[in-house]
Amino acid sequence: MSSLIIFERVIYVLKKGIIFKMVVGILGVVTAASVLVGCSSSKKESVPAVTAKTEVTVKVGAALVPHAEILNFIKPKLKQEGINLEVVVLDDEAQLNPALQTKQIDANYFQHVPYYESVAKEKGYSFVVAAKG
Repeated sequence: MSSLIIFERVIYVLKKGIIFKMVVGILGVVTAASVLVGCSSSKKESVPAVTAKTEVTVKVGAALVPHAEILNFIKPKLKQEGINLEVVVLDDEAQLNPALQTKQIDANYFQHVPYYESVAKEKGYSFVVAAKG
């Protein structure tokens, strides 16, 4: 399923909820991570047709409070839209960027842009910032 279609479906569901602004950033990161993973493949693979029953699983790393709580709150709504959100909780936030770098997770949700830019400069990360808020 196309990342853009997934993103659009999630946005539609969340516009009706009170957590829309918080989740937009997460979904942007997930979408960007999906695009980057898809673009980094050197194999030419056929893309399956998108159907209403197509499901996708996305692993998002987060700190327990409040980020994982927010992700777990939206999990049922995303499931209704065919998105299986797997929340990976790491006790030490310093583990989240390395987990993303080594592709143990598809995206992370815990940091603001200035922190990311500082860590990226120090560690050499080149993640995409999907939303600034």
